[in-house]
Amino acid sequence: MLPSPNPTESYWTRSRIPLPSPSPSPPRASPASTTILVLGTGITAASTASSLLALTPSTTHLVVLDARSHCDGATGRNGGHCKLVPYEELDKLSRRFGEERAVELVRFQMRHLECFREVCQVLDEGVDEEERKTEFRDVETVDVFLERDLFEEAKGKVERLRRVMPEVDVHVWEPAEARERFGLNTLPYGAISYPAGALFPYRLVTNLWTYLLKTYPSRLTIHSHTPATSISLSSSPSSPPFLVHTSTATAPFAAHHIIHATNAYATHLLPNLKPNLAPVKAHMTCQTPGPAFPAPDPPGSRSWSIIYPNGFDYVTQRPGPPSHLLIGGGWARSGHQGRDMVGSSADGDIDPLTVAHLAGVFPAVFSPSWGGALDSAWSGIVAVTGDGLPFVGQLPSPVTEREPKEEEEPDDERGAVKPAEWIAAGYNGEGMVYAWLCASALADLVAGKQDEELEPRLGVPGGKLANWFPHELYVSESRLRRAVLSSDPAEAFSSPLPS
Repeated sequence: MLPSPNPTESYWTRSRIPLPSPSPSPPRASPASTTILVLGTGITAASTASSLLALTPSTTHLVVLDARSHCDGATGRNGGHCKLVPYEELDKLSRRFGEERAVELVRFQMRHLECFREVCQVLDEGVDEEERKTEFRDVETVDVFLERDLFEEAKGKVERLRRVMPEVDVHVWEPAEARERFGLNTLPYGAISYPAGALFPYRLVTNLWTYLLKTYPSRLTIHSHTPATSISLSSSPSSPPFLVHTSTATAPFAAHHIIHATNAYATHLLPNLKPNLAPVKAHMTCQTPGPAFPAPDPPGSRSWSIIYPNGFDYVTQRPGPPSHLLIGGGWARSGHQGRDMVGSSADGDIDPLTVAHLAGVFPAVFSPSWGGALDSAWSGIVAVTGDGLPFVGQLPSPVTEREPKEEEEPDDERGAVKPAEWIAAGYNGEGMVYAWLCASALADLVAGKQDEELEPRLGVPGGKLANWFPHELYVSESRLRRAVLSSDPAEAFSSPLPS
């Protein structure tokens, strides 16, 4: 399926930022040049492009296609919340991979905080207008528990986290302490706090594309409103092996590599991935707090998650007046307890029951210190996978059913990596702590640099890829055979893990 042509309006994209105009006369590709075609313009696509342009020679050209406006998918519709729940993730991943590997996976996710901090600082230095700043900020995030048993269980997981990952600064607040520190009413049974981050996701991605277009004007082109409809193999030995057909261009785009950075929409061009990856409709709201709301000082320096049986909600706050609250979640509150959201790629409407739930979350835990109002609501599409982890790497040929012929005389200037299709997708609603570095790792693979001791680059650690990227995230035929969605995919999205 392609994205809806008429999506709901996201709060983040109300004031769109145009990208720089393309180079008036881009250089003609030579026979020795490499074309990499990137599908999507969200955080995965932007991160991949940033790394590829830094890693590859000047003969490598990137062509980026998007079915809608730039950054109008999940990245431009999420909560701007750079957060994982470390005690919950450690427990969940330890049961699957053992404690040692779980620690590495949790650290990989936590590393996104320092990556975004660095990237946003660089991007903001090139922006004069305050209304275009990325608004990255370190926040104290608070998990608020609405059931006693969940709180007691979480406290046990925190003790384990403190034992094996003492670097995580986590605090447990009993009911009276939580009320005093966070201004909660008497309904919550306690809270747990630790560091996280928040930002303006649309500005992050748009500013990065602007930076890349200005830095590499002859190597990068972006085509918005250009839906890719199919992929075929070229029969011409003088042409790149892949042809990407669109509904708007008269001729297909030719490429040596294709990168699928469309997350939930990847199965549109990869139907054989449907048993492993499915779209899920999610909801966000913008709400204006009332004057009595116990906002942190300064506003925007705290985020929240409301935890309850089989669900959660997540909240960030803008730093400047009127200090809007971005409240999302309520996934299982729809008419069919979330099952009608699984498999849906329709972000052109919203579910009224879900929005009603989201409108009542903060009044429930803060009243009488609330007095706020619902400003707007919108939907977006995330993706779940059969094993709850992203898919990163070269797609196996049984998935694509497209196998380019090997060149009889490979061109040394083009590099050693054979033409292929690649993917970084399936973040299970946790894209802000997976997508950036998954995409950066993918770029290392496409460039054939995974075994090299690389210098650090924008938002990416240096060294060999294996030193910082968890091998559990690589896609393979054997993993796909295991990572099949259950007959009730709703189970994959019911864990109380805030996004």
